[in-house]
Amino acid sequence: MTKDKVTVVAGCAVDGEIYYISCRLNNLPIDEPYSRLFFYQEKTKEKWFYHDRPDWKVVSICLMPSTPTDERAVCALSEEGDVEILKRSNTTVEKVTDAGLNNDNGLGYVTRIRSIAGELYVCGDQNQIYKRNNGKWLHIDSGALTTNKPKFSGTASKNRAEIIEASNQESCLFDIAGSREDDIYAVGTNGCILHFNGKKWTRFKQISASDLYEIHITPENKLIIVGSKGTIISGNKDAGFKMESRKTLGADFISITEHNNEIFIGASDGIYKKTENSVTRLPLDVFDVSNIESINNIMWATSSRNILKYEGMQWSIIQHIDNTHT
Repeated sequence: MTKDKVTVVAGCAVDGEIYYISCRLNNLPIDEPYSRLFFYQEKTKEKWFYHDRPDWKVVSICLMPSTPTDERAVCALSEEGDVEILKRSNTTVEKVTDAGLNNDNGLGYVTRIRSIAGELYVCGDQNQIYKRNNGKWLHIDSGALTTNKPKFSGTASKNRAEIIEASNQESCLFDIAGSREDDIYAVGTNGCILHFNGKKWTRFKQISASDLYEIHITPENKLIIVGSKGTIISGNKDAGFKMESRKTLGADFISITEHNNEIFIGASDGIYKKTENSVTRLPLDVFDVSNIESINNIMWATSSRNILKYEGMQWSIIQHIDNTHT
């Protein structure tokens, strides 16, 4: 029997010893906006630290690395476009003005925040895309933004897998990634793949009707994109894109990373390892792996209940302090 107090929605690695997650409180109605954000700090005695964001449904978290002039920060995004930028020295809160449904100009919920080339980007419903510039969030969605009326019902989601499932938009972007400000990709519903050259977005010819959930960019600047029902697409703007796996599973591929030259995929039914010729599910009892990433030679992942860590020999499942077995 389990007594889970929280459901993990999103996460990101800070370094090899610190992981940051957003959770939904299970004792609240599923449509009530309230997020609890936890740091897991492995080397401390207490290990778990948290703060709350009432009225927020945090759907995505990212790390903004340090620069010669600024310290690192963790950034949390609510579906309404609220952004928390948390540093060791201070915390600021900003708003993506046209995001969400709580204002007349709202374009629908946003789904992802990413740090690209030292700047923050946000994407979401109706292919809305923003870039942060000196504390202001500016549209950079020329050629991408659609004009469909938002259809999202507003139903809250337990985790990223359900966020994806709940988004009923004709057009919605689930991820944005890139290596330079003039070489950025975004993916979303119905096999949508977009590229930004620094001025406008162009759409690639559709090669799949699958919803696409996350992008990994290899050191060779090759994209590996994962999506619904085991979909895997690879390529880039120069070589074009090809299907590697087309709806071969009942499970959705939600997240992806590269660790020691090997590809790992977080899925609705666990974690998979991808080789050149096959994709194999690992023997781990975890579900809804919304984030998997490698940092400082350590691999981290989140399930809907706990955190996972891989240090080269085997996976360790780190029990969330509020989720216990009896």
